[in-house]
Amino acid sequence: MGGDRTDFFVSYAGTDRAWAKWVAWQLIQAGYRVELDVWDWGVGTDAVTAMSDALERADRMIALFSASYFQRERYTTEEWSSILVHVPGASRERLVPIRVEDIPAAKVPPLLRRLVYCDVFGVAEEQAREALLAAVAGPQRPSCKPDFPGQPGPSAKPEFPGSVLGGPEDGVRAGVAAQVLPPDVSEAVAASSVFVEAGGSARGSRKFRSSDGRHRKTAVVAGAVAIVIAAAVLADFGGVLHDISRALTTSQAGAPGPAGAVADQIIYTARTANDAGITLPSIVQDDLRQAGLAHQSIELTQIGYTGNVANSYIDMTPRTGSSSQDPVLRVPSREAQAIDVKISGIETAVNSASTAAGGGRALYVGLTRIDFTGAPVTIISSGIDLADPDDFRSLKWKTPPGEVVAAVKKADDLPALHGPVTFVIVPTAGPQPQLAQAQKGYLKGLWTALLTAAGATSVMFIDADGTTDVSASPSAPTVSVPSQPVTPIAQIPAPNGAVTCTVPGSYFVLGSADLLDTSKIIRDLTPCITAALGAHATFALDGWTSYEGPLNADGKPEYNDPKNQMLSVKRAQAIANLLVNELGVPASDITRTTGHGNIDQPDPDPRSAANRVVVITYVVRDTAKS
Repeated sequence: MGGDRTDFFVSYAGTDRAWAKWVAWQLIQAGYRVELDVWDWGVGTDAVTAMSDALERADRMIALFSASYFQRERYTTEEWSSILVHVPGASRERLVPIRVEDIPAAKVPPLLRRLVYCDVFGVAEEQAREALLAAVAGPQRPSCKPDFPGQPGPSAKPEFPGSVLGGPEDGVRAGVAAQVLPPDVSEAVAASSVFVEAGGSARGSRKFRSSDGRHRKTAVVAGAVAIVIAAAVLADFGGVLHDISRALTTSQAGAPGPAGAVADQIIYTARTANDAGITLPSIVQDDLRQAGLAHQSIELTQIGYTGNVANSYIDMTPRTGSSSQDPVLRVPSREAQAIDVKISGIETAVNSASTAAGGGRALYVGLTRIDFTGAPVTIISSGIDLADPDDFRSLKWKTPPGEVVAAVKKADDLPALHGPVTFVIVPTAGPQPQLAQAQKGYLKGLWTALLTAAGATSVMFIDADGTTDVSASPSAPTVSVPSQPVTPIAQIPAPNGAVTCTVPGSYFVLGSADLLDTSKIIRDLTPCITAALGAHATFALDGWTSYEGPLNADGKPEYNDPKNQMLSVKRAQAIANLLVNELGVPASDITRTTGHGNIDQPDPDPRSAANRVVVITYVVRDTAKS
């Protein structure tokens, strides 16, 4: 297929190949662009790479559900799990489930049980074809007014109500096309319900500081955050902007707070050209989903370039309309869909720049201007402040955190935290140099000291995964990163006379196989590789990654994320190329290069950074056993 975009990639188990060919043929005849492995992949094709490329090319994926499809050892597990990963700007219904046989619910993975599907088995071919094409076309409004059911005509036969699209609770029949639907316009309005605080507080009196403008709790501005979220929803659902705009323009000082209890306070710094775009970590998304299911709100605060704050409330409750009085959605698939739309809007806001001119970062200053309610706090920022009292240009990565804490205490300039803090670290990008392990450790140590001094009961850090979107954000000053000293990678004895040398993920650009500093890794690996060459050893390389997805009952990753597997393959190969091209290892002495992704990780915590490694194992020829 080359690099051409396709409408669909067909994912199926080998036992269902006949169904796959039939489905692909019907879609092609209907004018869709379809990729099917048995028709489009030649002999000798790398199946893993081809699958990854196909999923990137395809707008959507047809998944042929059967008992065989859900056998964990099949590639289908990686295909369906990969397609569920949110791609910014893409339709959220990228997975179109088509059942080709009856499957007990217990055999379907929990993530997929709530999806509405289409059946093409057990009916005549023409019925199956119509059901398939209706499923991929999506929901359709009637072309004429439905009959009034209160006065049926004498010769009119009532329509079977089970034919409407919906979930299993709505009575979808076998052979009737159905798919996960985007919420309708009324749900889109509910998805963007934003309660704006434009000055006053509904939570009681606030503690104001001096009126010099810097320390005073500032009146908040609603527009930037709320409009970004509205725009994100509008991208998928037309006709929403009017209702959202009306809600915003009627907000005044002292406007009411959230419709339900505040489950979390999410605070983020406005993006600059030095910040990568991110995907919200799964732990944050899970918390937001739980807030929605519990009918709670979250408080979303943007800290601008100089520390000004813009504050909004977002009702996470999935409703049928825009009002907090509208009924709550109860069908699980539509309920989950409505909540995910809200999460997508929050992610869009977090990745957005401020409307203010110039670029900077003043996270700490902003924190002193926020009222903390005692709800859990999530901070999303690179943390590399460019303003006093923690201007990293002045700290130079060496001022002791205790000195910074003493200074803010003396100035009586501490935020008033009351509970746990989760700090999501945004990767650096653009002109800002990447941080080495020493700088990451300093940054975490400083913020742990500051937040704990401010009253945080605990501080947990999460390294966010960066995205490839190009920032249109304003430029900002950069903070220089000192060159790193030589720190030889340790040689660890292993069974059967082997020795391992582990290259940690800190040597790579976050989320990439590119090396941060080639000269440094050459220096650090030289003692290990010199010893191996002197012993006439052979080399095996194994790559792993950390994991942010759902866990099974044993606390292990529920699936091997194809993106993780591809990243681990590329990183292992990058180190192999380094050994051959820079350190004099004969290519014939490298017996194996394997990327494991997030399966059989070396560290028991799937999310630990200790799993982002490439392990070089060398074995002296005389002791090597086949």
